[in-house]
Amino acid sequence: MSNPKLIRSQFHEKQALILGVARSGLAAAKLILYLGGTVVLYDRKSLEELQIDQELLTHPKVKSSFGKEELPDIAFDFAVYSPGIPQNSPLLEAVRKKAIPLVGELEFASMYIPCPFAAVSGTNGKTTTVSLLGQMFQDEGFHVEVAGNIGHPLSEAVMHLSSNDRLVVEVSSFQLESTNSFHPNCAALLNVTPDHIDRHETMENYVQLKKHLFHEMNEDDLVVLNAADKLCTAMLPDLQTSVQLFSTKHPTFDGAYYTNEVIFISRNGHAKKLINRREVFLPGDHNIENVLAAICLAKYLGCGDKAIVKALKEFKGVEHRIELVNTQGNIRYYNDSKGTNPESTMKAVSSMMGPFVLIAGGYDKQTPFEEMARITIARENFVGLVVLGDTAKQIATAFEQAGAHLILYADSLKEAINLATSICPEGGNVLYSPACSSFDMFSNYEERGRIFKHLVCSRDNHV
Repeated sequence: MSNPKLIRSQFHEKQALILGVARSGLAAAKLILYLGGTVVLYDRKSLEELQIDQELLTHPKVKSSFGKEELPDIAFDFAVYSPGIPQNSPLLEAVRKKAIPLVGELEFASMYIPCPFAAVSGTNGKTTTVSLLGQMFQDEGFHVEVAGNIGHPLSEAVMHLSSNDRLVVEVSSFQLESTNSFHPNCAALLNVTPDHIDRHETMENYVQLKKHLFHEMNEDDLVVLNAADKLCTAMLPDLQTSVQLFSTKHPTFDGAYYTNEVIFISRNGHAKKLINRREVFLPGDHNIENVLAAICLAKYLGCGDKAIVKALKEFKGVEHRIELVNTQGNIRYYNDSKGTNPESTMKAVSSMMGPFVLIAGGYDKQTPFEEMARITIARENFVGLVVLGDTAKQIATAFEQAGAHLILYADSLKEAINLATSICPEGGNVLYSPACSSFDMFSNYEERGRIFKHLVCSRDNHV
């Protein structure tokens, strides 16, 4: 079956400006071409810096403008922009001055969603939760697309959906800046802790953006919240939806909870055992919250207990999240490149069994590191810290003030791995969890994680 919302001639004689030619921008361009439109690809990077397939560049309905500051002097019917472009950027201001209607890629693509769908946001845990949820739908027998901030653009996903399918969307605060009519059937907010303050300016702005996920939802929809997160539960009075809570602290009246090594589903105060913790493959206590949220969303969109349990027993986690890369000389190396903020790194630290050395540092998002330092230092199995990148000094200072004695500086990731190995005891762990974004040294966390894995796997045991 095909997507009934995709009408091939919808954009006949329409011309769209694509702002930002990375994954989401290219996917939006292809969707517009499929719908009969013409596109102009615009990016201030040069063509040599971009990754664009030749087939798209030579398409008769594609024009391009690369490496230039000024916008093309052409008439446009609308513009689609990538989430990496801030609302206050000079580029978007220039488009507004030309009175060209603007729409974010996620918002644009959401107009073509033909099936029930779940959205997941939060500071941490999004990718694991949406990936697990996708596995649950797949095990139930649905065709499912997992899209959005996870790296599979929604504009691409809608091309492969029909009305009987299921869709799971990971939504970032960057994407929420540009949504107005985005309307999931159910949505979960996993947690809210300081992140991306460099972009959003204040914590209050960041919280309001996360809350905006529920803006269009109504009494026919479901919101799932973390009962232990005060910033999440503070949103309850303003919700017009049904609500379920998940908790690892206490039973919930409606939702899912974890107690005494057992996961339960609860409805109207009646609890039913679903699975024992030891049967869940995902490691780390922090992942239990992700599991509980996924269960609530899966049940709401038609997953039975059998499929949910099967997924929980078999799902092995996501790449770049506390991923065991290799064991060399009785030292285990973990890639947690997706640890892009202090809260995420704290969760990775809590999962370490045995002595560990932490490698951290990266792009400065203006988030504090003091709590991360205190939590890490408090663990008896913490050995030492290796820092690199823009935030090296800030992180080192936070750890010094918390009482750390062994702190080393590295100029490269290769040097950081060698330094961490040199101070890690036999039987210990080297954990690469940057607590920062990657933009100071790498294009994204995936590239950063892949390079870490390559460096670990290619190093000589005797280096």
